[in-house]
Amino acid sequence: NLAPGSNLTAGMYLDRNKMLLLELKNGTQTLSRYSEYTNGAYQDYKSEVKIKQLGVHYKQFTGNSFYFRTGLDYNQVDFVFDYSQSKYYKDEKPDFSGESLIANFTIGNQWQWETFTLGCDWIGIASPIYYKFKSQNYPSGASIYDSNDFENDKKLLLKEASAILLRFYMGASF
Repeated sequence: NLAPGSNLTAGMYLDRNKMLLLELKNGTQTLSRYSEYTNGAYQDYKSEVKIKQLGVHYKQFTGNSFYFRTGLDYNQVDFVFDYSQSKYYKDEKPDFSGESLIANFTIGNQWQWETFTLGCDWIGIASPIYYKFKSQNYPSGASIYDSNDFENDKKLLLKEASAILLRFYMGASF
């Protein structure tokens, strides 16, 4: 998930070394894009992305704690770039929403002490196998730089693969 947030995972052991997991993720990130000097002060222009995911995963332990994990995530993205303080684009808010289906693969370790679980996905990849834009709104008079940023954001959030590196987690089992 490209926006920091919370995650809830429920898993069920199929046998001693195999797990089926269901995950819910919710994340929001606000980024300061650039500043513009307006009315004697600098104004920050921010973009906000909200991401919701639902995933089904399979985890196979190959040793005492080492595992590989693979699965699919349904991803819903809402993006807004707020120009409301701009002297050029007053009341403009470029936005898009879309969805994607992401295939992923990770390797990691998980340790268990009675009911406490600690784990880490060491490395992995998440790659969209399907994406669709549900809506897009972009001001016609915007600069080529802003247009390029908007297109890059769309590509990053819905179309491109991303690396997974050092994703720690902890939980409880019962």
